[in-house]
Amino acid sequence: MFLPHGTVMKPALRFTGPADPQTPYMYHCHLLHHEDEGMMGQFVVVEKGGAAAVGRTPHEHG
Repeated sequence: MFLPHGTVMKPALRFTGPADPQTPYMYHCHLLHHEDEGMMGQFVVVEKGGAAAVGRTPHEHG
């Protein structure tokens, strides 16, 4: 999907699989210089009313 420079987008997704507050999903742009502009990150999916796990997960590097 192409978005012109300066466009703000709020993705709307439905996750039908099991939610796991300790297993992050990743989103990214395929242009590496966009990483510094917020076009790469992680998020977790939790059950309604749930909370994300705090701290490091087994999937983090570092």
